[in-house]
Amino acid sequence: MIPLAKYVLSLVNAMEERSCSLQVCRENHSLCAGKPGAGEYHFHRYHELKFDLSGLEGTERIPALLILPHCDHPYTAGHLILNCDGRSSYLLVDHGGRRGMLDLSFPREQGGISGDLLGILSGLPETPAFDGMRAGLLRLLLQDIRLLLGRSNGLSPSVRTPGALAKQVLCYLEQNYHRPELSVSDIAEAFQVSPQHIGNCFRKTLRSSLRRKLTEIRLEHAARLLSRPELNIGEIAGLCGWRNQFYFSRCFRQAFGVPPRESRERSEAFPALQGEKSDFPSGNGGGTGGR
Repeated sequence: MIPLAKYVLSLVNAMEERSCSLQVCRENHSLCAGKPGAGEYHFHRYHELKFDLSGLEGTERIPALLILPHCDHPYTAGHLILNCDGRSSYLLVDHGGRRGMLDLSFPREQGGISGDLLGILSGLPETPAFDGMRAGLLRLLLQDIRLLLGRSNGLSPSVRTPGALAKQVLCYLEQNYHRPELSVSDIAEAFQVSPQHIGNCFRKTLRSSLRRKLTEIRLEHAARLLSRPELNIGEIAGLCGWRNQFYFSRCFRQAFGVPPRESRERSEAFPALQGEKSDFPSGNGGGTGGR
């Protein structure tokens, strides 16, 4: 099978032969609802740029969607996704039966992708007069991605350091925490390594297990969703990757000292609780067990 990075490079080359149209998702669910193959809603603390690869099958422009930080949106298959948090950049691909993540993190002075560019794109007025500028910036971004793919350690999984792999896995967890079926085997398959190797790298670098960190990420997102009165506790549990509402409540109480319902009722006191250091649980109900 062709290496993932080379496969992604072929996609980027094809995309560069087309022009891209950009929309910006600024509000929860805006422009995202009803997309084919849409999964559970989630959010990130950084910009996400999604290229709809179904556009490669026709002759029209390739649709791109820029999602602002903390904006709820669903996971959708068939996309090439760029995440950039200002320090690290990653590509997630889900297309043609291939799914995985590539690290494009290089210092800015070495040609690395900066979150500033995505910030500029999000700040342009959404009028036809700026369509040319948006298309030009997207072309520059694709050129940067193509150049970085040739330097990415994603080209050879065997040469990744434990620290680099752990960073990639962290980003993958942020992208996929809402999937209740997510397992160590799934994660290892996405990075083309064994479950034992990926677990050892994670523990060596972050002094934490994959299961523990995933639970922490899920709880962080659940805590934010408690401020959404239209969502009940069961819905929040499902959106954050728990199949069982009662196990979610147990994990939440272990981490924050109060169950989620009481935390919502005492919302004025919750910021103090959220800032405390917590011993996040690592039980086997969070969805990261083996298959």
